[in-house]
Amino acid sequence: MPTVLITGANRGIGLEFARQYSSDGWDVIATARHSSPELDAVGAQVASIDLSDAEAVAAFAVGIPLNLFIANAGTSEPKNPNSAGDLRACSR
Repeated sequence: MPTVLITGANRGIGLEFARQYSSDGWDVIATARHSSPELDAVGAQVASIDLSDAEAVAAFAVGIPLNLFIANAGTSEPKNPNSAGDLRACSR
């Protein structure tokens, strides 16, 4: 079975991606800061990840055989990141 990793999958378009790929028989790994009842109902493997922590993001998918990655999650901080260090600063 193919595997898809979808960030920001607890609501909106990320949740719909998770629903669609799951119904098509894909193994779905869904990430979100917090799951939702709707995402839990999809049957995806749900992992909590804070996308403002650059090291955590880099280490997360190591060793996971993926066929598709959908980078759907967004963040409102930092407004003007210039480096991974700027990303770490907003994870306070």
